[in-house]
Amino acid sequence: MNNYDDFEMIELPAKQADSSIAKTASNSPMKNSKRDNALNVLNDNLPRMIDLASNIVEIQKMKVASEAVLAKMKEDRLSLIAEAEAYAKKKNADTSDIVARFTLVRDMMRDFYAANTGSMTSEDFQKVITSIIEQMGKK
Repeated sequence: MNNYDDFEMIELPAKQADSSIAKTASNSPMKNSKRDNALNVLNDNLPRMIDLASNIVEIQKMKVASEAVLAKMKEDRLSLIAEAEAYAKKKNADTSDIVARFTLVRDMMRDFYAANTGSMTSEDFQKVITSIIEQMGKK
């Protein structure tokens, strides 16, 4: 059996027009029944096919929307990471600055008590240190 067993071979004279080919093919009972069967299947399944196509379109819309949300979330995540890094750097700089100020004050106090010859009282030194710390805070 070959692939052409379902088809009816019709030989036409060379002078016959295309309309006669269509008439001959449409008059074939085998062709009509197959065409009618195909139309019946199409008519029976058309609502399901349209519904399926509609569902596919909706799924594609949801896919596009979810990809857009994922892209926005990725952008937001990168932005938050950059903000967190900038905040951490600022806090580290602030902390380093405060530590440096306290180290300076501690060293000054140590030097004062180690080298104090009695020319300045502790209260006077406290006033000087307080004034220095206030000046540091304004910068």
